[in-house]
Amino acid sequence: MRSSEPALHSRLRNLITELQGSTSIPIVCNGDVLGGSPEEAGWGNFREVCKETGVESVMIARAAEANPSCFRKEGLLDPIEVVIPKLLRIVRSHSLSLSLIF
Repeated sequence: MRSSEPALHSRLRNLITELQGSTSIPIVCNGDVLGGSPEEAGWGNFREVCKETGVESVMIARAAEANPSCFRKEGLLDPIEVVIPKLLRIVRSHSLSLSLIF
């Protein structure tokens, strides 16, 4: 699916349920999985996606690119006030060029 279209998690449930019994390969959901939110600690919609699809694991891409603190169970950190300054301190402390990072 394109990133401009919402993921169709509900369509995955039957397929995933069938596959889980026939393979030992972990099945992972990817698409519209968000990171933590200040309103609800616990990795955003992780539990909702797992319940809707029947998976036990998810991949996070766009949410992590937008704010790497999405993996915090305590919720998101403010990207402007906290995340970016922290990343810049890491770059400076390792004498890295910003052109290598961005």
